[in-house]
Amino acid sequence: MLAFRKMNKLMLCLLVFFTTTLMAQQTKKLNALYNTALRFERMRVYDQAIIQFEKLFKANPKNSAYYQGLKRNLLRLEKYELFLQTVKYKLAVQDDVMGNADLGFAFYKLGRQDDAKRQWDLAIKKYAGNASIYIHVANILLREGLVDQAVKIYMLGRKNNKDETLFAVELANIYANRDQRAQATKEFLTYYTRNKRQILWVEGQILSYINSEDSLAVLDEIQKFVKKQKAPDIPLLLLYANSLKSLNKSDEAIEVVLQIEKTTTGRGRKDRAGHYFNQFAAEAYRQEKYEIALKAYAILLQRWPESPYANDATLKTAYIQKNKQNYRQALSILDGYIKTNKNKFEAEFLKGKILAENLREPKEAVAVLTPLFNTSRARDYQRITAYALGDCYMQMAMLDEAERWYIQALQKTEPHNVGQQNVVYFRLAEVKFMNRQFTRTLNTLGKIKARRTPKVGSEDLHNDALEFSFLIEDNLPDSAGALASYAAFKKEIAQYNSENAADTLKSLLAHFPRAALAPIALINLANLYKAEGKMKESEETLRQFLTAYADSRYTDEVLFELADHVASTGKKEEALSYLNEILVSHPYSTYLEETRQKIRALSSSIQ
Repeated sequence: MLAFRKMNKLMLCLLVFFTTTLMAQQTKKLNALYNTALRFERMRVYDQAIIQFEKLFKANPKNSAYYQGLKRNLLRLEKYELFLQTVKYKLAVQDDVMGNADLGFAFYKLGRQDDAKRQWDLAIKKYAGNASIYIHVANILLREGLVDQAVKIYMLGRKNNKDETLFAVELANIYANRDQRAQATKEFLTYYTRNKRQILWVEGQILSYINSEDSLAVLDEIQKFVKKQKAPDIPLLLLYANSLKSLNKSDEAIEVVLQIEKTTTGRGRKDRAGHYFNQFAAEAYRQEKYEIALKAYAILLQRWPESPYANDATLKTAYIQKNKQNYRQALSILDGYIKTNKNKFEAEFLKGKILAENLREPKEAVAVLTPLFNTSRARDYQRITAYALGDCYMQMAMLDEAERWYIQALQKTEPHNVGQQNVVYFRLAEVKFMNRQFTRTLNTLGKIKARRTPKVGSEDLHNDALEFSFLIEDNLPDSAGALASYAAFKKEIAQYNSENAADTLKSLLAHFPRAALAPIALINLANLYKAEGKMKESEETLRQFLTAYADSRYTDEVLFELADHVASTGKKEEALSYLNEILVSHPYSTYLEETRQKIRALSSSIQ
């Protein structure tokens, strides 16, 4: 008896083993077949894909991936009768929502619209409480361009399920695609009532289209939704404020934020007074809506001067005044901040940058930045301050001192941070070039490494370094005089002496018209004129380039620039001729894609 039981147990184990092995082999075979089917589909050999998917479907008709693959390819090749037979086979094996919806779809594709409607009605009646049936049928209708019927299906689903929030996102997307933005807004907000954590996504959707011809209708929907709330809904009120801000209704937006602040401080959150104003203003600042940000920061500083957000508001106000080119006002704000704050590195550094770069007072900037470098303990603070001091001394044409500070910046740069090292090396190379130390310049440029880093973009700087090196190497043997003149031009530019810089370039072109540097000098001269607003002189210089250096490797760049010049003065046909010349004569130009875009834009404007 015991031996018989052991034998049975052994047989059972063997049976399980062989069954498992067979199943594994079958699964492996089906996976291989599935990959083959997908490969045919990717290669657009749809008839072969159908053959493979049909084998898979017959092997396992309940597998959704096999069915969808077969369906996809049958529809591509318009094999609607075979699609109908496939759906019927599927329903015979598994009567489900997808099959019932697709049966109507097959009828519709065969031109049997009445049968399709009848089947969909039956399917909806059969699965009335299942949201999937409405989604399946509506998606089919949308695929066929029957948008109104799809909306009716979703509305029927809401009615049958007694849920007015059902299919809110689906309906919102339909309305948004049809530019029915007020209706879309209503549906997105309806979705929010069921999914409070999705407020940022909902806000993003609404703000993406609020600046349109029906913006007031959109705003009205938001306002109505806000008023319907029994208690203040902070995320919803912020959405309303941001919508007003997007439409530049700053006073109304600020009133809403004030309402939020009153609500939250009333709940015992006085330690966070000004939080929402700071958040609102910071977002306006990020969007470069400076006037709204200034108003918000001013109210924050006036109402809650002791707020933990007051310091940030003061600094941001200084940044805004700088961006608005109110440099003296920005300095006044920073001076006040520096007097009353212990942590003042950012304010002092910004002050130094404004003095050097915007007001072009490098001596005053050095007086601010030097003690800042000496008192800073953080290595990164020392790095950026040393680099800024190098810029100041370069602006004063004190190149040896500039080099000393750039070396300091390099020493304070982390060894692993190649991007930051590249930036400093490039600046050092410029200083050495201005000092006419051309061989040393090449050695320094050679230290710039090619490395892709999204934060710093050192790959682009590496390319700039290569261009700089080529420029020196092309001119060093025969045109040291031209290089010296170009170095003098670079020095004038560093000192913001654009008039002297232009004269230096003209002298270079007069004395070294055949130097490899001459075409580059002419392009720089055109750019100088453009920066000074001398558009006529800039255009004439570009035309001079085409006459003198038509075979230059920079010709495509000049043609592109000249096209911009003449197009801006209404000479669109001439602009098109230059752009077409790029396509014909410079097929490897880096400006090709932009050129095609400009040709399309100009051609449509002429027609």
